[in-house]
Amino acid sequence: MIPSERARGPSDRRPFPLAFAEMIVDKACFSFFRRCLFRGIVINNRQKISFSLTMPRQSNRFDITLESILREYLRRKGVLESVERSWYPFKGQHAPFYSPVADIAVGPFATQQRLISRYDDLEQRVPELINDLKSCFRENYNQYGGHFSGTPTYPFTEFEGNENARCFISIEIESKSPTRKHKMGSIVNAAALGRIAIVIGLDEYSVKVLIRILGYLKFLASVNKPTFKANNAFILSKEQILRILEGG
Repeated sequence: MIPSERARGPSDRRPFPLAFAEMIVDKACFSFFRRCLFRGIVINNRQKISFSLTMPRQSNRFDITLESILREYLRRKGVLESVERSWYPFKGQHAPFYSPVADIAVGPFATQQRLISRYDDLEQRVPELINDLKSCFRENYNQYGGHFSGTPTYPFTEFEGNENARCFISIEIESKSPTRKHKMGSIVNAAALGRIAIVIGLDEYSVKVLIRILGYLKFLASVNKPTFKANNAFILSKEQILRILEGG
């Protein structure tokens, strides 16, 4: 016995159920604050507190950099539309289904009605951007496309804009950490939301995986399987998108 400790008598000992309950509460409190620290608190429109289930993404700093460079690029092209990070396409609509969040989105935002003619006009203002995206994407597709079970990937198709888009450009940024299913979801979300969809891999591994996932979707279409059409999606590396925007 340590001399400074006094011997505990029977009256000093807490009942086992009480001690066990205190231990559970302590662990719950620790878990609560850990989630607050690493995952963040989200307060929705009804002022109810919920917790985000996604860990902080490594792409956050690049989101900020890309947003600034993209806004300046569009300004030089005479496109003065809004550029937003973490854009909620169904914000305020209380949609009874999963609602994606675009890493970066360029307006105008078609949240109330379709803006087909406005997106057509914007496409005409940035033909160099679309051509550069095509060139880089084709390069990546040829390099990383590979084969699936001995069957060649579905051939690269020309750009076909999303006629029912909610924004002009939708951008998703992917690092090595998310799963392949997560990356597939990013391709689907970007293609579904934007007239032009750009999915950026922050490293070579991510670019390769994204290209092969898109190739898989195109392969499914080639054999008449249910799939998602993403002919408006371009997959680029971080270096490629920066070279396009900074050099344009």
